[in-house]
Amino acid sequence: MAVNLKRYGLVYLGTIVGLVGLSNAMVYFLDMSLPTGISTILPAWLAAMTEGQKASDAKAPQYTGPQAWAQARRMTVVVVVINCIFGAIIFIYSDVATLLAQAPVLITALLLIGFAVTFLVNRFALTWGYKVQHRAIVRKESRVG
Repeated sequence: MAVNLKRYGLVYLGTIVGLVGLSNAMVYFLDMSLPTGISTILPAWLAAMTEGQKASDAKAPQYTGPQAWAQARRMTVVVVVINCIFGAIIFIYSDVATLLAQAPVLITALLLIGFAVTFLVNRFALTWGYKVQHRAIVRKESRVG
């Protein structure tokens, strides 16, 4: 079963917006901020978990290894596109462009590492979301029946 890339992108963006709001609220009220690593992993994790759960709800067969890697690749392309759009907006409308121009190789390396981490998170969260939801469905059916 192919993942719904539109839903994946919306969950990904919604998580980012939620994290930005939470981070700003924490800085304002508590004078502390969220760890930066959470903003890299959590949006992809939640979006991929949601897709795995939806596949289980639809009674689709569990993803095999190659299928899961293929779906993770598709989801990572969505993340790359979203980040390129955000990057272009920031580059055009911000003074960050001068900072980024000072170390293009380092910035590119960090982006590639981030996308590789996102790819792995997508792959494993997709299958884990399927398994967790499938177990919950089986438990619920065994209690009812």
